[in-house]
Amino acid sequence: MKGPKPQRHATHSRVAFCALALSIGSISGITGCSESNGPASQELPGTLGIPVFGNISVSIPSGAATLSTNAYGQNPLVILDGSRVTWTNNDALPHTVTSTGVPPVFDSGLMNTGTSFTRLFTSLGTFPYFCSIHPNMVGSVAVIEGDFEGILSGDQEIPPVVTNASGTADVEPEEDGTELRVRLTFSGLSSPIAAMHIHQGAAGVNGPIIFNIPGPFVSPLEREISAASVQLRPEVGVNSFADAINAMIRGETYVNIHTAQNPGGEIRAQLVFETDEDDGEDSN
Repeated sequence: MKGPKPQRHATHSRVAFCALALSIGSISGITGCSESNGPASQELPGTLGIPVFGNISVSIPSGAATLSTNAYGQNPLVILDGSRVTWTNNDALPHTVTSTGVPPVFDSGLMNTGTSFTRLFTSLGTFPYFCSIHPNMVGSVAVIEGDFEGILSGDQEIPPVVTNASGTADVEPEEDGTELRVRLTFSGLSSPIAAMHIHQGAAGVNGPIIFNIPGPFVSPLEREISAASVQLRPEVGVNSFADAINAMIRGETYVNIHTAQNPGGEIRAQLVFETDEDDGEDSN
């Protein structure tokens, strides 16, 4: 269990991502490293702007032995801790996925065509690897941690709500990927709280509930929500707990506090991903 974190400004995540970019080298195609709260829609999942979480598939393509830093696809592949990466050899030649260093921290062994290798990453850091048969084939996995933060206010509701209420929201996946820890503060509400939820939906859009936040509703509130309690919403692409976390990473979720006087929601916080940097080594 991690300790409480101070509330940070939403632009911190952009600064931290750019610092991470400098620490792991220049990466072609990474954009959006500026202090902006807008979505980084031009960035790809698995890059510095949009890390990914869950079970992640990497294809070793045909002709990989000639592809150098592109032999394993997205390089570096940026993931949240607790994610699993599965490499599948779709080339006609055999390859390996072998971490650098002696001895290697992970090594797939010989991967013939159609063979897969899976690695669970639970420690932070950047982990370069290569093919021991074709050493010019190189890739890396950057493992980061973070949480999702926002400021609760009436003007984020759709339509906006005039209220004296305010608050903060902090949602953090636990390291084992089995639950969320939710911390909320709130005050000044017009009437008793009827419900609290995490919804899927971008800023300015109302969306379906994906997590219920149980009472009693007393500030400060802290709850642990099981991954098994995610409310699946296939119509918006939430088919698993991992899908819900990836929606959070993309800025497509919000916390909503519903009250008796404002049953549609009195204060809302769009969740923004905040990353923590660490130079840890993967010892698993």
